[in-house]
Amino acid sequence: MSVDKFGRRSGRKRLERGPKGEGFKLTPEGDYDIQNKRLRFLDDPVESQDGVNLKTLQTGIFKCMQLTENNADFDAQMKRVVNASDPLEESDLVTKRYLHESIPDEQDKYFSFKHKRLSNVASPLYDGEVVNLEFIKNNTISKDRNNLYDAKNSVITNLAPPVRNSDAITKGYLDNNALVLKNGQDEWDFSNKRLVNVKDPEGDAKDVVNIGFLNSYALCRSSGQPGEGDWDARNLRIKYAGIPIDGGDVVTKIFLQQSIAHLSYEIYKQLMIIKNKSSTMYPFNTWYSEVFTTPWVELFRKGT
Repeated sequence: MSVDKFGRRSGRKRLERGPKGEGFKLTPEGDYDIQNKRLRFLDDPVESQDGVNLKTLQTGIFKCMQLTENNADFDAQMKRVVNASDPLEESDLVTKRYLHESIPDEQDKYFSFKHKRLSNVASPLYDGEVVNLEFIKNNTISKDRNNLYDAKNSVITNLAPPVRNSDAITKGYLDNNALVLKNGQDEWDFSNKRLVNVKDPEGDAKDVVNIGFLNSYALCRSSGQPGEGDWDARNLRIKYAGIPIDGGDVVTKIFLQQSIAHLSYEIYKQLMIIKNKSSTMYPFNTWYSEVFTTPWVELFRKGT
């Protein structure tokens, strides 16, 4: 069986193989070199190592991404690129899965970062911009290591009046509703307000007393108003009063008795002198006792 220059076999008498024809030159590496000639009428490929013609490349199942007219970009012609691996270099193609894992997803009009950090964010300039941690620390009140809010010696302004017992209060609310030191001194300023529900003192001389305790243990005005009405002793004794000095001072019983005794003695002496009864003067003790038992009118009649 003979083989022609195209490799075809025939049943004719074997012929000697002639020189290689055009398009079948070999390179030094042993590959075929068709010297920039076209290889035409190539059938559609079947096996994985078959050559591919232009028709199969452009329209068949092996259609590939082609360069644009200016040969600057590849044109996918509205086709998907599937089974791509994850990128390694910055210029590598990325898959949808890699993209979704690397950037936040939009879910219900919100972006989800999937518990990943967003770093290198600049400080905001406008209201709608994202803030970074540094901006938050410098412009908000955050918690310290003890889980307490730290204002860092900054003033908190424009605070609304409290509603609940746990709400923060302003200085104005404190001054109007609490007992505070007057001008930072050692005096408490009530701002002309009442102090109610004060417990009775328990023996400490520095305890504050309430009006009920005061009315029970002190001499108060009968009218109940400061500076109005008489003093009401409520049928109680006043003990341990001092010796009176001025005319308006209260006198004690012993002071009154001593004063009456002294006055009675002086009256007694004057009566005796007037009546010239010095020779018949009866004892002063007897006369003094009569001062407290006999009305003054009868006493003067007796003396006369």
